[in-house]
Amino acid sequence: MNDDAPGIAPATSEAAVALLLGSRALIQEKPELKRQAWLLRQVVGEADQVDRSLALLLNAAQAPRERIRHFWHSRLKGLAQHATLGAVRDADLKIEAHALDPAIGPQAPVARWVLQALAGKMALYGQGAQLVALPHAEGVALNLVVKELPSVDAPWKTDYEYNLFPAVELVACVAMWVFGMLLSPDNAWGTFETVFTSVMVVVVIVCGGWRILAQRLYADDVWRQYG
Repeated sequence: MNDDAPGIAPATSEAAVALLLGSRALIQEKPELKRQAWLLRQVVGEADQVDRSLALLLNAAQAPRERIRHFWHSRLKGLAQHATLGAVRDADLKIEAHALDPAIGPQAPVARWVLQALAGKMALYGQGAQLVALPHAEGVALNLVVKELPSVDAPWKTDYEYNLFPAVELVACVAMWVFGMLLSPDNAWGTFETVFTSVMVVVVIVCGGWRILAQRLYADDVWRQYG
């Protein structure tokens, strides 16, 4: 649709893209499916913090720096565009930049998927990892597209685990229960002891339930922001 003379900004353009997306779990369940590329998790940051976002993405080692050969971007305006291009330049990446807008004209949100499709095709053809930058409600979103997932050399630590057992709360409730029993005015087991013990048991159960719920809420929040 872009038939205007060179140097003239196109007034209209059309673009269509079709992608079949699947999760990593689907690939593990059906290894016979042939995938074109992997769309890795994006990093989102404010426009004036793109350099930090890019550094975070590169330090995550989703792909080796020397394997990142192409940079795709679209719909970046003003500060977001200048900051992103400057961050890529300062990162000393030996890559070739591709701007979608000058090629096919201004696009609607379909540009997001056009870029991912083009990057995936380039990765499939052995052109290394692809860096994609797109506007986001919070600034700029950066992500990598690779043909194969690289092995991550990051040893697992027990500090990464989330303990669902409410050990601290249990110890605190037991200490409070013992203290309450010692302060009890009755020499025999009575109503006070029954009610107090029941309250401590309920507190322990609630703390255990809250740990499980908090872990799920935190996981959902991470997937919502970075997934």
